[in-house]
Formats: sequence, C-alpha cells, structure tokens
Amino acid sequence: MRPFLPRIVLPALGALLFVAHAQAEPMTLDGRLVEAAWDQAVRLEDFVTVMPLTREMPEVRTQAWVPAKEEGLYFGFRCEQPASVPRTRHPTTRDVQARADRLNVMIDFDGRGVTAYELTVSLSGGIQDAQITGQNQYNYDWDGRWEYAVAEDSESWSVEMRLPWSLAAQSGAVEGQRQIGLYLSRFVEATGRRYSIPGYDFEHPTFVADMRKLSIPAFSQGRWSVVPYLAISDDRLNAQQETRIGADLFWSPNSQHQLSLALQPDFGQVESDDLVVNFNAIETFFSEKRPFFTENQALFDVPVGNGALLINTRRIGAAPDAGSAGVSDVDVAAKYTGSSNRMDWGVLLADEADTLSGTTAASGRSFHVLRGRWRSDQVDTGYTLTHVDRPSLARESWVQVVDSQWKPVEGLVIRGALGNSRIEQAGSTDRQGGLAWIRADWAQSERLRQEYEFNRYSRDLQLNDFGYLPRADLEQYRAEWTWYTRSHGADSALRNSAWELELLWQQNTAGQRVLGDAELSHLWHFQSNDALKLMLVPQLDFVDDLITRGHGYVTLPGNHAVGLEYEGRHAGWTQFNAELWVYREGLRGRVWELYLEPTFFLSEKLTTTLGLDVLDSSNWLIWDGDDRLATYARRKLELDWTLNWFPAPKHEIRLRTQFVGLSADAQQTWRAVAGQLVSDERELRDFSLGHLAAQLRYRYEFGPQRELYLVFSRGGEFEDDAGENGYDRLFDLSRANVTASQVMAKLRWAF
Repeated sequence: MRPFLPRIVLPALGALLFVAHAQAEPMTLDGRLVEAAWDQAVRLEDFVTVMPLTREMPEVRTQAWVPAKEEGLYFGFRCEQPASVPRTRHPTTRDVQARADRLNVMIDFDGRGVTAYELTVSLSGGIQDAQITGQNQYNYDWDGRWEYAVAEDSESWSVEMRLPWSLAAQSGAVEGQRQIGLYLSRFVEATGRRYSIPGYDFEHPTFVADMRKLSIPAFSQGRWSVVPYLAISDDRLNAQQETRIGADLFWSPNSQHQLSLALQPDFGQVESDDLVVNFNAIETFFSEKRPFFTENQALFDVPVGNGALLINTRRIGAAPDAGSAGVSDVDVAAKYTGSSNRMDWGVLLADEADTLSGTTAASGRSFHVLRGRWRSDQVDTGYTLTHVDRPSLARESWVQVVDSQWKPVEGLVIRGALGNSRIEQAGSTDRQGGLAWIRADWAQSERLRQEYEFNRYSRDLQLNDFGYLPRADLEQYRAEWTWYTRSHGADSALRNSAWELELLWQQNTAGQRVLGDAELSHLWHFQSNDALKLMLVPQLDFVDDLITRGHGYVTLPGNHAVGLEYEGRHAGWTQFNAELWVYREGLRGRVWELYLEPTFFLSEKLTTTLGLDVLDSSNWLIWDGDDRLATYARRKLELDWTLNWFPAPKHEIRLRTQFVGLSADAQQTWRAVAGQLVSDERELRDFSLGHLAAQLRYRYEFGPQRELYLVFSRGGEFEDDAGENGYDRLFDLSRANVTASQVMAKLRWAF
C-alpha cells in the first residue's frame, strides 16, 4: 500500500500548493494575464451579439476571467482582433466615451439588482466610471479608485483591472461567499458591434436586476485614505490671490462600513459647468463634481420621478442666503454608510461657514440626511429624512420619503415613492406638501418593451432647500411602448429598427392641462453603423402656469414638432452627428433649430470636436415682470469647441471654448388677464447678449486620485438694448468685457 499513497497524496498536495501559490502570488497589472491566478479563476466566454440584438456568435472571440483575492476583485479580458478587423485608438478625458475599442464591466456588489457600478477601459487607455441606479440611470460624476492596464499583440489585446473591496459598500457574506451581479460587454468601433454577457443591451429596462449572478469568495478589506489638496488661484480681474488647503478622509474598517470626512471640500473649478442662458421659470440643474460628495453617494440617490431628486448636494456650498452671489465655504462635511445582509444605512452631515459680503452677513446653512434601506429577495424598501436649517431666512425644511423597488418576475421592475415636506419659517404659516410616484418598466418580449409612470406633487411641496424639483403642483401620466425589429437579414442595408410611441399628460392640481402630447418615432440602425431617427410630436393646447412667476397663467396653442437625428459612424478621421427640429412656440410662431457636431481625429493623440447649435424663432414669448409678457423674433447661436491632446501617457491638455449669442427683435407686449394674453402698448426694446467662457487645462495623473492641474479660465458677458448685433460682434464684445479671469494650480494626492 505504501507505493500507492505517494501516487495519490503527493499529486493532491502538489495541487493544493499550486492553488495556495496562485492565491499568494502577487498580481502585477501590466495587461498581460500571465500570473497563475488567472488560470484558476472563473472564466466567462459565452459572449453574444447584442448590437444588433441577434444573440449570434460574435465575429471575434472574447474571454474574461474573474479572480477574487484579498486585495480586491480582478477582471481580465483577452480580445481577439486580427489585422482584418481594424483597431481604433483615440484617448479621451475621464468619463468621456471614447471613439475606440472598449470593454465595459458593470458590477452589482450585492447581487440585489438595486445599485451597480460601470467601469470602462478603452484600447487607448481611457476610462469611464459611473454609479448605476434606477436600473439604467448613470451618474458619471462618480470617480472610483481602481486600477487597470492595457496590452496588445498582433492577434489580440488584453486588459487587467483591479477593484479594491473598499470601492463600494457591500453587504455581509453568507458562509464565506458573496453573490455579485455582472454585465460584461465589448464594443468594436470599426464594425459597430457589441458583444455581452448576459445577452441584452443597455436599454434593457431591468438592466441591473437581470445581471449574471456569480458566487465569489467573500473578502473584506479595510481602507484608510487621506486625500489632501492644495489649490492656489490668482484672480487676475480683481487682483486677488487665494490659497485653499483641505482634505478628504476615508476610513473603512471593512467592506461593510465607510466613513468619510471633508475639511474645506475641494471647490477648485478644474471641471467647469456648462454655459447656460436660462429665460424660463424652471431652475437649471448642475451635476456634482466635488470628490467628497460623489464618493459612495449611490445610497443617497433617491429619485422621486420627473427628473426630481430628494438630495442635490450642489445645494451645499451654493450662494449664501444673504449677500453677494458666489459660493459658501463648507467648514466640514461627514458621511457614513453601512451595510448588512438585509439592510443598508447612511448619514450625511454638512455645515457651511458664516459669510460677510461688505456689510451683509449670512449665517451658514446646515444639512442633515438619514437614510435606511431594507432588502429582501424581491422587494427593497427605503426611508429617507432630510433637514436643512437656514438661519439667515429663519427657515427650516423637513422632507421624508419612503421608496421601494419590486421585481416580481424577470424583465419587470416596479419602483415608487411616497413622501411629504414641511417648511417652518418665521413670519409665515407652516406649509406641508406631499408627493407620490410609481413607475413600471417591463420587457414583455424581445420585440416589445413598455413603461408606465404616474407622478403627483402637491402645490405646497418643497424639495429645493436640499433636493431638486423642476416644479410642484403637478400630476403626470406617461406611457411608452417600443417595438423592435432585431434583424433585417444580411442582405438588407438595415441592421435593426424600432418604433416608439410615448403618450404624456400633465396637469396641475387645479385640473388645468400644462402638457399633453404624443411622440411617435422611428429608428433605423444601418449595417454601416449609421443611425437615423425621425420624431413626430403633436401637442394639444395647454396652460402655462409658470411663465409669470406666480402672477397668473396663460393659455397657449400646442407646439407641434418634427425632429430628425443622425448619428454617423466613425469613418477614418471623422465622425459626424446632426439634429434638426422644426416646431412652434409662443403664439404659433415658427422655429427651426439645427445642431451639428463633427469630430475630427487628427491623430491617435489629438482630437477636436465642434458643437454648433443655431436657432431661429419668429415668436418667442418670455416674462417681462409681474403679469407682463413680451414676444420677440429670436436668433441664437451656441458654440462649444473642445480640443484634446495627449502628448504622453497620463498627460492631458484640453482647451474648451463655449459661446452663446442671442439677438431678440421686439414685437409686442402683453398682459396675462384671466388666462388670456391681452395686448397693451408698453414700450418694448430690442436686446442682445453674449456669454463667452474659455478654459485651458493641463492634467497629469500620477496615479489613482493623485493629480496635478494647471488651469487658466476666462469669461466675458455683454448685454445691449439693441437686437441688431451680429454673432461676430457679440463674440468680440463678450471677449472684451471680461467678467472672470483666473489662473489656478491644484494638487490632489491620495495617501
């Protein structure tokens, strides 16, 4: 028997030692997949074609490996791509979709179908990352701390990714295992084909819920990180210099708990907001760009329908309640999130500093959030309480909301929310308002998808002390159906096509129709990878109860519209998009609007994009104070030009220029009387305006969350009581009338 034992025991022992060595062997991120751990990892290679959605075998092979180790979750990809399939490389700035071959990893760390994260790497080394909530709502303001590498040879290219366990809060393990949800995809730019696991596209209504489930060893990882920053700015217009020092601190004792603390959160404007000229009564929404408020924020993203948000962190540090415009300094902000097998919870606190502008003092605001979410196999239910104290206004705001997500069967998800607000303000009566929202997304079959939605916001609902609500006093009913033709055959010029019908009805709580329209569209996706979409939007007469800012309403005719969208393929060194709309506005005035967006790939390291939006309107109706309105003939030009140059790896130079020019020729003055427009004889003058913003930015990335920025920003504005100014003159006058000029250097370094 003795000779037999070595023949059994020794090979088994050798195998165990091999596995142990594979677990212990360090993983070097060089993109080459040569470590033994890759051979021991779970391998996925059943990719199918989802663009077009034929689920056919791919034309090129893709393999993926998913090893879990103590230091993080790894992903490895090998993408076969011989010389017969051209490779496309064009680097981009972070979170800008590359016109290049690329890989997408979408991961739900809890496998519950509630929250996921997108991590994208292109052949050029460009990356995107985003939080995914509401099944297919992407927030690209989030920047995770993860690592990657790309390599290639004559027959293939490969990617390695390392995701630390502290990247996102995760629920507890069950018997040493954790179930995650995965969606893996590969896009070949030259052919316009996308391959994925599982076999559905990005428009799938239950995108996160239906991800491939995978059981992996449950590791827990602590993290202690300090990210200080130093920003030195020179305001050349006002001859003022400022040095700001602050830090973000992150502590995770394990993957289930995360604590963040921000001292003087980073406001350095290395990512500027888009230039917007807004004449309507609805506030423009700007996304969050400060690292502290985007880190681990998914738990606090609570949608309540119609584009509304319960928590809009841009309110923290916004212009003070008294004094001049600008921003308020944030003394301190703290965030804590925790997770278990059946529950997630979190707390967010922030306090602003008091400000003094001249002789006007403003007390800083205080913001508080309490969030909890309970999970089961099919239903997830959350509760959120927000509180804002605004001492300068003697105002306190309280909002509480219960939200839920139910997945009764595969392909169907139902979400909803119930809540109320309460405002306490000295000198006024306390006000309370309520909200209700429910939405069902159903992929009934491969050819039919349906959406149904209902919203109700009471007249006294107040969310904008902390959240974002486009408007209160609203009931909305929406239904949408999409019919697909997945494949037209190899001999057809069409790859796939789709019909889409949306019915939308909105009324205020008094029963007045504020919107009633139908949108019928048809999409053609060609074998050449070009896409064309035609849209028809008939609209009923409606009541505009916001235009006078509380001084009455007016009844207006329906604004019928016809639109055409074209998205061109990436062909050689160019790519071209275009959009044309013809519609009515005001008192049956005619409008045409043309948008052109050519992109030129001057080399693999140099790309430029020009966005040009031209609008001409014969009858533009706008507010003129109190119950007064006015109509103008309007001409508008918006220009957005970006130049990106990547002279070396980790180095980026970006030049961006935005310009808005508008000329308005006076036509007639009106008053809102009992819902009707009544002509009056007030004097009305032409006007024109120009807004110009430019930014030159250099960025060097030392490593994850280790960056150096050198930024020059300049802005100008011009307004005139004359509408005859041409766009070239408005541009020159805006450039000459400088309203902002700043040079800034900023260093962020994560320890």
